[in-house]
Amino acid sequence: GRWDPSDPALCALADGVLAWTPVGKDDDVFLIQSAADHGAWVVTNDRWTDHRPSRHATAALRGRVLRFAWVGGAFAPASDDLARFDASVAAP
Repeated sequence: GRWDPSDPALCALADGVLAWTPVGKDDDVFLIQSAADHGAWVVTNDRWTDHRPSRHATAALRGRVLRFAWVGGAFAPASDDLARFDASVAAP
């Protein structure tokens, strides 16, 4: 769907949670660079096998990826990824 500025749920997400891909930019590269710039975790099952995104997905960023599945309608992060995430949150 397209951005609807009257949608309160989208407006709430856009308030510091989402990073919109600029028009005409490669969305994978933008996502990877934005996550790297902000030290963010990326929730995706994308393996970034395209030549451009994979070049930007450093080992450090690949270590901050949470892969997931939907199990009975519930979000289920991969246990190995979740363990890395939990360890990073617990670290001072």
